[in-house]
Amino acid sequence: MRTAFAVTANQRKLDKVSFVAGCDAYADFDPGMLKPMVRTDFMRSANITYREVARQSEDFLYLVEFFAAGGESILLPRP
Repeated sequence: MRTAFAVTANQRKLDKVSFVAGCDAYADFDPGMLKPMVRTDFMRSANITYREVARQSEDFLYLVEFFAAGGESILLPRP
C-alpha cells in the first residue's frame, strides 16, 4: 500500500507558500487533496465555510481560504 509520504517521516509544517507551491494534481503528493481537520472557532472567526455549490476542488478552495486567513497547519505521518 502506498501513502502520500513516508509513514516514518516526521511531522512538518505546511504553510501557504508550501501549500500553493506543492499543489500539482500529477505529483505523488498534492496538498490540495488533503482532507484537513480544522478548529471550528478559527473557521468561524475567519468566516470561512465549505463551498457546497462548487462543482470541483471544494477542498482546495477551503484550504486556500484557510491559509489566506492566516491559518497554520502541520502534516502528520499517521492519523
